[in-house]
Order: sequence, then structure tokens, then C-alpha cells
Amino acid sequence: MSNPDTTCAIDGGGCTGCVIAKGVATFGRFALGALFIFSGYMKINDPQAFAFAIKGFKLVENHELISQATFSIPWTEVLIGVLVMLGLFTKAASGAMFAMLAVFTVAVGTVIARDIDTTCGCFGKFLGSEIDGSTVIRNTVLLLLTGLVFIHNGGFATIDAVRARRNTPLPDQPE
Repeated sequence: MSNPDTTCAIDGGGCTGCVIAKGVATFGRFALGALFIFSGYMKINDPQAFAFAIKGFKLVENHELISQATFSIPWTEVLIGVLVMLGLFTKAASGAMFAMLAVFTVAVGTVIARDIDTTCGCFGKFLGSEIDGSTVIRNTVLLLLTGLVFIHNGGFATIDAVRARRNTPLPDQPE
């Protein structure tokens, strides 16, 4: 049976290219997890600023929906960030992270297409950058890295790999 920590999700082998990709995925797992935790924390810390950022995108006018998003998105980011960093439920967490980043990127794209002058609110007051093409490029890089984390099951040293090893039967012992 293959070691779940070195088995490639693409070809099932431990090829050199896959080992490098899994190393990058491991780095990406920690970087993306920390980024999502930090981003969520900054929004939790200042919900009013985040609500104004959501309003600035002019995608939703319903105040109840804006209020729900203001409080649910940051906590979801923190939870996903923690799960991705730990490598726990990595496929689901990185898939959710990818979906959130895709939605954020599309929303940023609509702001650019409609020529709306607003800040992204991605990192609260820490980095209240204007939305432009660099925001789309940044999100695209994050999407690619998240995809790598998803494809390579979070890379090395995940809790998922430890759990899989514990559930793998040991080979028969010689007598």
C-alpha cells in the first residue's frame, strides 16, 4: 500500500516532480491558511468596515443579506484557514477556499468592468487597496496555489495523512 504522505494524487507515484509540487503545496497550505485566518480576523475585528466594503461592490442592496455576509464570511475564512493549515479535511477545505476565491475574483472583475471606485476590504484596514487589475492577478495566483493544495492533498505532513495511516491495516507479520 502506498504511503499517503508521498503518493501523488495525479499518478499515484512518488515522482520527483510530484515531490516538488507537494512541497510547494505544503508551503501553499500554510501560506493560504495563514492568509485566510488573517483576512477573516481583520474583518471580524471591524465588521462595519467590512460591511461598507461589501456595499462598495454594489452587487447586493439588501441590508439583511449584507449583514449576514458581514458576519458569516470572516468566520468561514477563519475556519477554512485553520482546516487548510492543519491539513484536516484538506480536500473539502481547499475546495471551499477555491470556491470563495473564485467568487471574490468574479466580484472584483465586475467592479472593474463597471468602473466602480472602491476598496476590496480583503484585509480590513490593514490593506485597504483600490481594486484594479493587480487584485485580479493576486487572486488568480491564490487560486492556482489553492488548486495545487487541492490536487496534492495539502502536500506533506497533514492530519489527513496521519488519519489515513492509522486506518491502514498493517501487513501480515512473518512468524
